[in-house]
Amino acid sequence: MVVALERKHSDHCPIIIKDDEKNFGPKPIKVFDEWLDIDGIEQVIIDSWNEDGGGGLRKDYCLRNKLKKTKSAIKIKSQHTLGNIDGEIKLIANNQELWILEGDENTRYFHSLIRRRNNKNNIWGLKISGICSEDPHEIKDAAYNHYKSIFEEQLGPRPILVDLNYSSLTKSEANRLEDPISEQEAFNAINDCGGCKAPGLDGFNMRFFKKYWDVIKDDVMNAVSCWGILSGL
Repeated sequence: MVVALERKHSDHCPIIIKDDEKNFGPKPIKVFDEWLDIDGIEQVIIDSWNEDGGGGLRKDYCLRNKLKKTKSAIKIKSQHTLGNIDGEIKLIANNQELWILEGDENTRYFHSLIRRRNNKNNIWGLKISGICSEDPHEIKDAAYNHYKSIFEEQLGPRPILVDLNYSSLTKSEANRLEDPISEQEAFNAINDCGGCKAPGLDGFNMRFFKKYWDVIKDDVMNAVSCWGILSGL
């Protein structure tokens, strides 16, 4: 890591080279679409999903544990089959002309691009309240507090609408809103989502849920019913 200090007694900026590794914690695993097409991956997913997810835990915790176990199993299978393809395939696709001209001889070029991109995406330091900090805990806390302040809503008086002739639900329609979510409703909601969009916080995109719905649906519906109970529905 290279840090340029302020210019004070000279017309040059002093430069400090630091060789230390910042630990920001484990990086989240993201499941790529190509991993779901590997030969034998379906059996890996079925075997991993059918392992015990924690019978004594709440149903939503069981779903979380099964997603984590399955994600790790998919990653291990992909590494054994495809190797480390994170980023390299995308770089090759974006540099097809160089690949055609040089073929395998430009492997070093692509690896250098990966390293440069990873270094560019890293946050080595952050100015917090006017003070530069390189501590991972301070940086994470500052980022969390920043976005929390943006999306936080201050409670206050709200306007009351009176004497407005809006259409309203009948009693039977209102009661239907509190009916338990059916399996078909959940599956329809999943199908309405784009399959190849960016993965969610669990590391999976919707293609996984669509493709392996028959395998995971019981645990998903158990978690959905648990959320309904907890919310008082």
